Amino acid sequence: MGLAERLHKKGWTQTEIDHALHHLAKAESAKSMYRRVFEEGLYWFAMLLLAAGVIAVVRFLIPFIDASSRTLGWPVSVSYTLVGILGVVVGVLFAHLLHDIAELEPRHHSIVLFFAALTVALAALAVGQYSIPLSATFATVFVIYYSVVWWNRV
Repeated sequence: MGLAERLHKKGWTQTEIDHALHHLAKAESAKSMYRRVFEEGLYWFAMLLLAAGVIAVVRFLIPFIDASSRTLGWPVSVSYTLVGILGVVVGVLFAHLLHDIAELEPRHHSIVLFFAALTVALAALAVGQYSIPLSATFATVFVIYYSVVWWNRV
């Protein structure tokens, strides 16, 4: 749903919508080249920072979960369950943040999906023995969440 349709649903008249869209287009075309490069760089920096954060959380939290469950004498299934829960939480948060970032630049949706897959692969490499359950859970939750958000948007 585009901006014009959303404004129309909120009760704006067509004249007001045309006026607002005209000013938005004028402001976009008046941006300097430096500002456009800065905004694009900021976009990619946010994506890289988000991926690094996911990998760091997974890399340091999973060994902690593993060590804690061994210290408490829990069976391995509890560790896998906790890693699965972590995968669901991280998958939802990652999908939500990537969706918000992608909405800033709608033309980047396919790049965002590739970037998410790459992040899942790197996070799986970072955790060793738990890589399969974590990456499967994380990727599944991400795909389901992102698909629901994408199809509800259209």
